Amino acid sequence: MAEILVGDLLARLRLDAADFLQGMARAQQSLTQFQQQMQQQSGTIQQSLRTSLQQIAAQQRRIDELTAENARLRLCLGVDQTRRN
Repeated sequence: MAEILVGDLLARLRLDAADFLQGMARAQQSLTQFQQQMQQQSGTIQQSLRTSLQQIAAQQRRIDELTAENARLRLCLGVDQTRRN
């Protein structure tokens, strides 16, 4: 068996620890970048959803207005609301 010197072992452990810490720093940096990207995309998606909801609400209001106007016109014309053609 090859003899392992304590000094050589300590040097190897220091190198391994340094490599590990560098790898962890890179991983942390990558995760931070990923988090920032997700936050940015989340903000964009939320704005898009708000816009869509506003459009849907406006369309629903217009449908309600047209439905009410249709009912008024049918009443004025004396059209039976329960009869369907």
